[in-house]
Amino acid sequence: MATIENISAEKYANLCIPVPPLEEQEAVVMWLCARNERIDEVIRKKQHSLQLIDELRTRLIADVVTGKVDVREAAARLPDDQEEAEPDDAFVEEGSDMPGAEAEPETENAGV
Repeated sequence: MATIENISAEKYANLCIPVPPLEEQEAVVMWLCARNERIDEVIRKKQHSLQLIDELRTRLIADVVTGKVDVREAAARLPDDQEEAEPDDAFVEEGSDMPGAEAEPETENAGV
C-alpha cells in the first residue's frame, strides 16, 4: 500500500485559483436565494395540501363510522373487479361477512 505525501500549506501558498469578481459572486448568490425561495414556497404549499388531505381523510372516516355519511350507494358503484381481490387474512375475522372469511362451524348445540 502506497502512502500519500503530506500536503502542507507551503504547497498551496502559491496555488492560483480562479475566482469570479465579487459582483458576479453576489449575483449568483442572489439568484440561488431567489430560486430557493420559490422552491421553499412550493414545498410549503404541498405540505399544506397534504395536511388538508389528512384532515379530510380523518373527518371522512369519523363521519362514515358514526353514520353521518352513508357510503352504501358509493360502494355499490365500485367496479366488480374488487370482488376478485383476495382479502388479507390478517384483517378478516372469523364469522365475518367478508368474502373469503372463514365462517364459524355450526354445532348441534348452537342455541344452548
